[in-house]
Amino acid sequence: MSEEIKEQKTEWQLPDAFLQFLVDIANQNQSQLFLPITLYVKGLIVTGLLISGKTYHDEFAAQMRQALQTSVAEEGLAEFEEDLKSFGEHYEPPNDPDGTDPLNVRYIHLRGVKIYQAGAAAPIPSEGGILWRGRLDCVDGFSFGMLLNVPRS
Repeated sequence: MSEEIKEQKTEWQLPDAFLQFLVDIANQNQSQLFLPITLYVKGLIVTGLLISGKTYHDEFAAQMRQALQTSVAEEGLAEFEEDLKSFGEHYEPPNDPDGTDPLNVRYIHLRGVKIYQAGAAAPIPSEGGILWRGRLDCVDGFSFGMLLNVPRS
């Protein structure tokens, strides 16, 4: 089989165009837009707030800095944090208003995430929420709004 045929994806293997559109809106609005969303990914339910790629990388860098602050020298820590934040620059709106960077719409970023699995008693994590990054072409479906964990009585 030729490489060209192997790399072609059928329509059902491509990311949902509407979901790509929503991610692009989040990326262009940076930290001004947070949409509650629930994703269905390979049998898991991932629920949280849709955020921009830049916001994700900024928050990820801050969390890494906080986690490493007791074991890394301050100057190295600041440089590491800036290196991590620099990945978010790919998600800044392009200078050309008609152009788009394809990287902006290949990944989706969420904050405050809870992951639900069939048969599990509680979501992961059971308290609070986490940052989450996933490939758009792995999302099977989505709905607006976040699931809430309601304790069973």
